[in-house]
Amino acid sequence: MRLTRNKEWFWLLLICLATVIAYGNSFRVPFIYDDAGQIVESAFIKNPAFLPKLFTSEYYQLSPKRYRPVTVAAYFVQYAFWRLNLWGYHLFKLILHLVNLLLLYYYLRMLRTGKIVALLGAAFFALHPAHTETITCVSFLDDPLMFFWFMLSVISVTRAVRLAAHQWSWYIASIIFYLLALASKELALILPLWIALQFGIDRFPSSSRKVGFWAGYIALTIFWIFIRFFWMEKSGWLMSSGGVGISRPQLIITTYLHYLRVAFFPINLCLDYVYPLPGGVFAVSGILLIPIALIGSIIVIASSAKSRFLLLGWGWFILAL
Repeated sequence: MRLTRNKEWFWLLLICLATVIAYGNSFRVPFIYDDAGQIVESAFIKNPAFLPKLFTSEYYQLSPKRYRPVTVAAYFVQYAFWRLNLWGYHLFKLILHLVNLLLLYYYLRMLRTGKIVALLGAAFFALHPAHTETITCVSFLDDPLMFFWFMLSVISVTRAVRLAAHQWSWYIASIIFYLLALASKELALILPLWIALQFGIDRFPSSSRKVGFWAGYIALTIFWIFIRFFWMEKSGWLMSSGGVGISRPQLIITTYLHYLRVAFFPINLCLDYVYPLPGGVFAVSGILLIPIALIGSIIVIASSAKSRFLLLGWGWFILAL
């Protein structure tokens, strides 16, 4: 089935309309969860004079939020416009979600998936109920904002390796967008891995085989890990949970396995996240789930000869989980 340009835009507009209808009821939701501490009662974002403190070690003395300066800067701007008018905050979140689905659609078309597959992917992303929390809660801006910069970065680097002209301009733009994504949420650290997966499936275009191509992403990744965990937070690889000192990498692995379990066995779900304390990589959940993930990966890789997008989708699931 071939779609004309007019039909393509019609279906894309229909997806946008369905998204507005699906999340339209978010405008009736009051300030909830972390909104009180980060928006309503925050003296930090209400004073523009504090904006430069986002880039100094005084940040944690003034704001309890994790060091995500781009996200917090967005709160400054929004409060300047909306004050405590909920309608404005919800409108911004909905518009950002719509922009993200359009960016994703454009990215999928760049990967030459075909119009129907790209439309289905955009619709699945736009209407999936997993986004309900991030769109409904005003203070959960970091995820959609990070995804916005993330998409701009991967789109820019894809154009950089495909275009003979302006390659460096697109590459530099990708690096800048990667920095903004990191400063929105740390999950953006998976971006270099995603780029490697995307180009690896395409057998690495010639420009992506050079050491200099990856140097910018590696250097920026190391820089942000140092800034985020060692210079600003000064916690390094150690952190505290419930008064117990634990290793951050160990907690990440344990939490990842916890999410993997929920993904494959969605039982005993709850609204609030419960982060398990580390019980070791080879805890019972790890022993059961790591083989499942490995077997699933082998099956997907074996099938990817027929559909490389299957491997891309599985890679995104594993990386972003």
